[in-house]
Amino acid sequence: MFTNYLKIAFRNLWKHRTFSAVNVAGLAIGMATSLLILEYVSFERSYDTFHQQANDTYRIQYNQVNSEGAVTAKATTFASVGQKLRTAFPEIASVVRFHRSSALLSYEQPKQVNMFREENILAADPAFLTFFSFPLQKGNAATALQNPKSIVITQTLARKYFGTDEPIGKTIKMTGGYGDWTGNNYQDVSYYTVTGVLADIPGNSHIQLNALVSFNLFSRGEAELSNWGDNFYTYVSLQPGSLSQALTTKLPAFAKELFGETTSDGLQLQPLTNIHLDAPLLGELQTNGSWIMVSVLLLVALFTSLIAWINYVNLATARATERAKEVGVRKVTGASGGDLLWQFLVEAILLNGLSLCLAVGLVAVAQPGFNALIGKLLSLQMLANTSWILIYAGFFAGGILLSSLYPLFINLTFQPAAVLRVHGATIGRGLSLRKGLVVFQFMLSMILIAGSLVMYRQLTFMQRADVGVSLNQLLVLNGPATTDSTYQAKLQEIKAGLLNNPAIKRVTASNLIPGKPITGLSKAGLVRRLNQREDESGGRYSFSQVDYEFQQTFGARLVAGRWFSVKYGADAVSGQSVVINETAARLLGYASPAAAIGQRINYRMQSTPTIIGVLKDYHQLSLRKTIDPIIFELGESPDGYFTVSVSPEKLPETMAAVKQVWQKVFPDSPFSYFFLDDFFNQQYQLDWTLAQLSGLFALLAIVVASLGLFGLAFLTTIQRTKEIGIRKVLGASVASIVTLLSQDLLKLVLIAILLASPIAWYAMHRWLQDFAYKIDIEWWMFALAGTSAIAIALVTVSFQSIKAALMNPVKSLRTE
Repeated sequence: MFTNYLKIAFRNLWKHRTFSAVNVAGLAIGMATSLLILEYVSFERSYDTFHQQANDTYRIQYNQVNSEGAVTAKATTFASVGQKLRTAFPEIASVVRFHRSSALLSYEQPKQVNMFREENILAADPAFLTFFSFPLQKGNAATALQNPKSIVITQTLARKYFGTDEPIGKTIKMTGGYGDWTGNNYQDVSYYTVTGVLADIPGNSHIQLNALVSFNLFSRGEAELSNWGDNFYTYVSLQPGSLSQALTTKLPAFAKELFGETTSDGLQLQPLTNIHLDAPLLGELQTNGSWIMVSVLLLVALFTSLIAWINYVNLATARATERAKEVGVRKVTGASGGDLLWQFLVEAILLNGLSLCLAVGLVAVAQPGFNALIGKLLSLQMLANTSWILIYAGFFAGGILLSSLYPLFINLTFQPAAVLRVHGATIGRGLSLRKGLVVFQFMLSMILIAGSLVMYRQLTFMQRADVGVSLNQLLVLNGPATTDSTYQAKLQEIKAGLLNNPAIKRVTASNLIPGKPITGLSKAGLVRRLNQREDESGGRYSFSQVDYEFQQTFGARLVAGRWFSVKYGADAVSGQSVVINETAARLLGYASPAAAIGQRINYRMQSTPTIIGVLKDYHQLSLRKTIDPIIFELGESPDGYFTVSVSPEKLPETMAAVKQVWQKVFPDSPFSYFFLDDFFNQQYQLDWTLAQLSGLFALLAIVVASLGLFGLAFLTTIQRTKEIGIRKVLGASVASIVTLLSQDLLKLVLIAILLASPIAWYAMHRWLQDFAYKIDIEWWMFALAGTSAIAIALVTVSFQSIKAALMNPVKSLRTE
């Protein structure tokens, strides 16, 4: 019997090839879209789940609160917090801390030196390798970090420095980063022995590292760590069965005991598996994902699949009249409702199965481009776990039922005698549902189109906005890995060497550049007007060391006073002069920027400098963030970055010359650079990815919806073939027939646009609330999106309508 059902299903699909092709194409595109989205969502949700104790592990979040109640949520806290938590709360099973830095690593051989600047070098508690589940390929996880001068490196670093040689026992030289702390005086250069090799850190880990050293290398132990401020990442794991909510309720009292009764600062538990998708904290280890992005993409997957299955239901319902005779004959010859149910189910399973196979093929073809778009290496293997297989199997089964049961219901309600006696008597069956489904699917498409347009406009606005400083044609060189007593002379040497090149206009040294978060964040009360009591002050101030050329090189504008100058000897004296931005002037309580000039402030408790200038606010970070108050001080020899203003002409030659100067002045430091505009715009990468994905899937959704519209228009022209012939014989023009056949479907699209516009406006209004600086949502955005949808629908419908209108009327009247 099943073979008979399958044979009839194949015959039906082949007989109605156009409908089958439309359905298979629509379903395949919808399924391929959902598979790609589910790959991405699966990867984003899998962050840190590979750790054995992931569900019982939490990061300690440090919330600093100023006098006005504003909270600065930080991913780091003080070194002592973790150990005190473990002592205070028996429900905490273990604690691990680490500090992050960068350094110059080298492996020296008689005839070759492998030397590279490495980021993400962690100094950690020895228990780090047993606390987390990073796989250790070589070495003992329990003892690898016990010795003070031991280092654990990743597999990639092992190949990079040692090639195919055995890395265990080899010596790596570290310059900068974590130097030699074993003597009375700190030495910037130290030597470490490789005691372990880690497998490369998985891409779905929020902790990315290249090397690990031990806190045991610090001879003064906890006393040394206490001098490093709140720069330690702290993680705790709870005893099995312990509830995080119970511990959370105890943390406020613990924070009062730790930080003092007068402070509002607090601690918070952040689940390990939530870190990647939660809102980013200050000092995050890497760029976070977004729960909003994951939720939006899941909705897009659902929308696209719904649109595809709606097409199937629409076309199957529209064909109910045509299949009514088949159903009537089957009923008359004794077919039961169960027989008909199986027939329709087999057809739906066959069509959805073919669509799924085609969808997998489409994913395989699209995967490289999709991976390049999102910047991740994904595959269908991401969905190979039981949970996702069950979810997609349920999704697939639901689609089959959705796309078969209603058409079956329509056909089962036909009376066999009426169907066999009067052809076309059921032409109106399911008409209201079909109209409703067309409206619904174009509503979804319209929401996606309008949302993508608003996202694109917002991101374009942020990238093109005047951030207050120049970003173009600025080459940034990473500073040397280490500095010594000769650095100030070398700083002047490299500036002079670079400025000898006519293609280089200016050079500045600073420990901050636009796009880089400022880590120096003073606590409320430490910065205030000289005559202001500590309890009256509020806010937190960022500060940075710059040189004389900083303002001109970056094109920052002064609104009052002046910048640092060699003409004023007091500027060069530490703690004598500062420049602040407009936000800092307002926060300090000055009526205007000009009113701040010449005033003295309490600054870092050690000095009371005079404000010599107020810099116009510029965006240190993206326009998603508000502008922070910044205090600039003149540094004797800032060593973070060298920013070089270069001419765009003959850039390769200029780069070669810059590299030559660098290697002459800093032969022991690798030449490392980037362009400032690219660096700054990296802050928008996640938003651009969301916008591009939304735009791509909106396009696919409208294609799928248009395929359904094409099928309905095709069926409408078939059902009205005789009517079209009669109208042409009576003198109807081609234009009038095209209008007749198109207007009903286009009215539905127009209704969909009217219904979708307020929904899209509300959704995008909510999305824009995450941006400190944002566009206004204007009516023309929805008009453009609606016009696009109408134009696509018009082209789709008109193709069939014009074809039918041009048909020979004699042939039309012969059609039965």
